[in-house]
Amino acid sequence: MKTDYGEVFCRSLKAARLYTLVVELVLRSLEASLAVAADLEAERAAVDQHWQHRLERARRQYPPGEPAGRPDSRPRAVVNYRSRRLGRQ
Repeated sequence: MKTDYGEVFCRSLKAARLYTLVVELVLRSLEASLAVAADLEAERAAVDQHWQHRLERARRQYPPGEPAGRPDSRPRAVVNYRSRRLGRQ
């Protein structure tokens, strides 16, 4: 597009065409961002479901109030210290 203003020529670009191109590029980038966000949300939900399943399984395997069968999580040194303090060997 050129317009003759008495000079050799003048290059110009109509704003509507530029606006359309910019809007198209912005919308494409937003669509890509939304797709990534949806993928991340789906992955987070899958990981959350996995850990909820493992937590429920552990609750069934080790119900509260039944210490038998539950491994002692205290280090041996703590157990020995408490035994000596209470007078047990």
